[in-house]
Amino acid sequence: IAVNEMSIVVDAPTPSEIRKIRKEVGTQEYCARKVGINLSNWQRWERGETKPHVSTWALFLLSTDRHPHYKLKALKKQDSVA
Repeated sequence: IAVNEMSIVVDAPTPSEIRKIRKEVGTQEYCARKVGINLSNWQRWERGETKPHVSTWALFLLSTDRHPHYKLKALKKQDSVA
């Protein structure tokens, strides 16, 4: 990675950051499904009992259009791989 490129990985969030973003996005269950974890794991994140892995958190931010540096782009039909 070049020095001027930003990493897709972000710092692990605090429980209050997790709750804030989740309330903007939807339910705990919906958010847990976005990153492929079960509801109880998401709830542990919000209570501060465990922390999300930074790559899992980055995936969540990307999938909910909240990543600070990147946005996902839908492929056009001609861009898709055959």
